[in-house]
Amino acid sequence: MPPGSVLFSSRAPIGHVAINSVPMCTNQGFKSFVPDPERISADYLYHWLRANKAYLQSLGNGATFKEVSKAIVAEVQVPLPSLPKQRRLAAILDKAEALHAKRREAIAKLDQLLQSVFLDMFGDPQTNSKKWPLLNLADAAFFQEGPGILAKDFRDEGVPLIRLAGLREGKVTFKGCNYVDREMHAKKWSQFSLSEGDILVLTSASFGNPSVVDTDAVGAIFYTGIIRFRRKRVDLLPDFLKRFLASPWFLRQARAMATGATIKHFGPTHLKLMEIPLPTAAVQQQFANIAAKIEFNKREMQRSAEMHDTLFSGLQHRAFSGTL
Repeated sequence: MPPGSVLFSSRAPIGHVAINSVPMCTNQGFKSFVPDPERISADYLYHWLRANKAYLQSLGNGATFKEVSKAIVAEVQVPLPSLPKQRRLAAILDKAEALHAKRREAIAKLDQLLQSVFLDMFGDPQTNSKKWPLLNLADAAFFQEGPGILAKDFRDEGVPLIRLAGLREGKVTFKGCNYVDREMHAKKWSQFSLSEGDILVLTSASFGNPSVVDTDAVGAIFYTGIIRFRRKRVDLLPDFLKRFLASPWFLRQARAMATGATIKHFGPTHLKLMEIPLPTAAVQQQFANIAAKIEFNKREMQRSAEMHDTLFSGLQHRAFSGTL
C-alpha cells in the first residue's frame, strides 16, 4: 500500500482512521483506501471517515470484519466536491483537530505537573528522601475490593454497579454500569454500598485512576477489579490520600506486587504489604491547596475541550453537508 493511503479499522474497535506516510501492508482487520489523486484528497477522505464514524460502526453490528469491509465498499457514498474545495475543507478540519490535540495535551501536562509537585514535596518513593514517617497502608486506610457479580444477576434497573469505565477524570460515574436487584443487594452486597467521599481505584490491567464518590453515586456498589478506600486516621487528609493513590509512591508498589500472566492485578492482600508516607498535616494541606488550583485549571480546560468537541462536530457537519 503506497504512502498517502487511508486505513480504516474494520474489526473491533471499528472506526479508527489513519493516513500512512510510508509503504506498508495491513492485515485483514483493516480496509485500505488508495485515493485516486484526480478525484479525492486523502486528507478529505480521512476527515469524512472520522466524521461518519458512528454510521460506519453501525455497519458492524452483528457482522464479521469481512462483512464490514464489504458493507463499506457497497453502501458508503462519499460526497465529492471539487478537489480544491476538498483540500480547503481538509485544511480547516486539520487546524481544528490540531487545536483539539493541543488542548488535550495541555490537560495531560497538568496531570504531569501534579505528579511533579507531589514528588518535589514528598520526595523519591524509592529512598524516602524526605524521611517522612512510613505507615502500613492498612493502618492508615480501610480498603475493600468489590464483589465478583455474575452476568446472570444483572438487571435493567435497581442498584447501580460501578464498572471500570465509570472511573473517569477523578470522579465516579455510571458510564458502562450494570444494575442489580435491590432485594438481592440488601441480602448479599449491602456492605459494598458507597458513601460520599469514598475513593475508588482500578486494580486490574490499568492501575490507579483514583476517583471520588460524590452524592450522585452514593448507595451504588462497585465491581471486582475496583478497590474502595477510606482513611482511618484524622491526620491523613482525604485529598492527600487520593493523590497518594495516583502517585509514584503507590504505583511503584502496586506494579511490583501485581500478579497475573496476561492481565496484572493487585488486591487487598498486596495492599496490606504497602506503605504510605505521613507528612505533617500542614504539609499535606499545602499540597492539597496546590492540587486544588491545578484541578480547577484542569476542569476549566476540560470544559473548554468539551465545548470544542461540540463545535468541531458542527464544523464536520457543515463541511460534509456543503454549507462550509
